[in-house]
Amino acid sequence: MDLSSKILALIEPSIEPAKIETPSRNEESGEEDKITKTFGIDSPVIFMNGYVFERGDVVNFDLNSSDILPIANARIVDSKNVFTVDAFPRDGDVFTVFINSKNQSTFKSIHLDFEITNISAEPKRAGDPKIINLTGRVKIPKLFAENCQHFEENNSLEHITNVAKELGLGLASNIEGTDDSQVRIQPYISYIDFIKNIVTSSYINDDSFQTHFIDYYYYLNFVNVNSIFNSENPPLDSFEESLASMNVSLGEESFAGDNIDSTSTRLFLTNKVDFKPTNQYINKFEIINTSQTVTETFGHYRDVQVYDDNSDEKLDEFEVSSLTQDPSRLLDIQEPLRGNRESEEYTSLRKHKYMGRQDVGEEGIGNSHPNYVFAQLNNSMNLGDTQRMKMVVTLESFNPSLYRFQKIPVLLYHVSTETIKPALELEKEKEKQGFTDSAIDVPKGEDNPDQALDQFASGYYVVESIELIYKKKLGKFYQRVTLLRRDWPARLNAVKGNK
Repeated sequence: MDLSSKILALIEPSIEPAKIETPSRNEESGEEDKITKTFGIDSPVIFMNGYVFERGDVVNFDLNSSDILPIANARIVDSKNVFTVDAFPRDGDVFTVFINSKNQSTFKSIHLDFEITNISAEPKRAGDPKIINLTGRVKIPKLFAENCQHFEENNSLEHITNVAKELGLGLASNIEGTDDSQVRIQPYISYIDFIKNIVTSSYINDDSFQTHFIDYYYYLNFVNVNSIFNSENPPLDSFEESLASMNVSLGEESFAGDNIDSTSTRLFLTNKVDFKPTNQYINKFEIINTSQTVTETFGHYRDVQVYDDNSDEKLDEFEVSSLTQDPSRLLDIQEPLRGNRESEEYTSLRKHKYMGRQDVGEEGIGNSHPNYVFAQLNNSMNLGDTQRMKMVVTLESFNPSLYRFQKIPVLLYHVSTETIKPALELEKEKEKQGFTDSAIDVPKGEDNPDQALDQFASGYYVVESIELIYKKKLGKFYQRVTLLRRDWPARLNAVKGNK
């Protein structure tokens, strides 16, 4: 297995969120009631200033991981009027979120403290319970504190490790080493900005680009994104093994086994009706195309100029373009998003960037690694390029097997008579034109006359972000997952005759 495609824990976090204390519920007798068994499983638990909000109190909740830090939003009923007495949050107060794992032996529970960034109470009539709207970002001690320090010359992976330890964060990565050794200085800037500076200028090689984020479990993730995009796409019978669970917890009864909610399966997402009772099921999806916006920002190529004291010419010029899949590994009808196939206009969509003076040299002239300027532009351009087309899927329930920048197969099917027939006709036409590759190799016998594989939307995606959502009226969690893909099938009428 290529470990560069897997994000692994390198060091463990030392941050400990606040403990949530609840009244005893028969644990001493060994006879947990059904409330204890499902505490935090089908609804979030929110703990603040000594009060626990559980099922019935939480109207809406979402935990969003689309940014560097997880953000939580909650709408809570203050049925016991705790905020009108003495518990209303003051400066420095936090709230704690607990979401229990259905399978403790395999998946960690989500247990995080959040700094309150906004709290408001909706107006109410006399006698009505108050509704509280609450927003917070995950609390990392010192993350926004400014400091002045320097790290002796070393690469970015080692320096990121040092910062993570200083903040009490764990570190997770798919990077074995980087080629960007230098002294790094934190010149009275916050730790969150210092981390960003290290990552945005990090360099492994010309075929890599990196990003970072903090996940639900207090791990700082430092990720080589390109190695995940370029990792092998296994056939269906070789998909990663995982545990799937039912949409609503089955383990409510006393003495129910810990694994009653889980069953061994291959890890993939699908809208195939057979999987509707499980947390692998996609109940809706949409494809988003922002290619023009990305092109206007980054172009398809960037011409870069640097004033370099160490070169004879002084002016150093080079080109940066976004990375794509090795053409030999593309499916026969796939292609990267490089403008209209029938036009060469994309080659002229260039941007120019003058990066000023580059202070680097073996004689101690500067204080940056040789690829410092290239790394900044290469990382930002390639991360921007991943935004051209993406897919957002909504899962029927919470799937803890998913994590950010994980590569995952997605099997989407046409399920209406209006789309099945034209989809099958298109596949026959593709075969006539000599295009025989399938988005994912589905074994023979998997086809069903009531559903046909969507060859355009199905494929291998990289998880960009995960939003975990709870609504009281549904009585359960569900997930919204944003998926990235760089290479998409071309329109058949655009590639006829070009085979």
